[in-house]
Amino acid sequence: MKNFLPASLLALCLASPALAQNTSASPLTRQEQLAATFRDTLAAAERGDANAQYDLAMMYAMSRGVTRDDEQAMAWLHKAAEHGDADGQVTLATLYAEGRGVPQDDTQAAVWYRKAADQGQVGAQYKLGVMYASGRGVPQDKVQAVAWLRKAADKGLTDARELLHMMETGRGSSDNSGGAVPAEPPTSGGLFDMLKKLDEQQK
Repeated sequence: MKNFLPASLLALCLASPALAQNTSASPLTRQEQLAATFRDTLAAAERGDANAQYDLAMMYAMSRGVTRDDEQAMAWLHKAAEHGDADGQVTLATLYAEGRGVPQDDTQAAVWYRKAADQGQVGAQYKLGVMYASGRGVPQDKVQAVAWLRKAADKGLTDARELLHMMETGRGSSDNSGGAVPAEPPTSGGLFDMLKKLDEQQK
């Protein structure tokens, strides 16, 4: 089976409450606990709980209480995103932006970043601002770029403040009108590091 979701990419999601391990004394073995958590999460996901759908996707991807199944992981991730889970939307957007498990598609990335950004997800607001500034996946629009970057900056995101400063001072790459446009931040650490950074910014 093709590996859609690298295990390292999804390790950050193990901190989810649904996946947290019970460290208190229990007659159940660790595997039994994982299996029980999987059954509970599956039941909630099938009832339409978007958070459970996201957790279930991570469990399938990480083989937590169930045999690893990347197709199931992607299916439940899509369900979570479609049902409004902001973490699912950001994860799906990043997969489209990076071409991990799905064909690389900047337009789809922008769609899902926008959905999460509308919910106030600061990482998505920042990424959407960058996409508008660079014209990646959306028509280049400095007004929209500044608006979304400002939302992220107002929530304390340093990267957003720095990009706004670059645009205001004329540093960075140039757009067709001669204004400064921040380039897409480098992701030398890979997709996992990017998502981990976004996750930490929410805490």
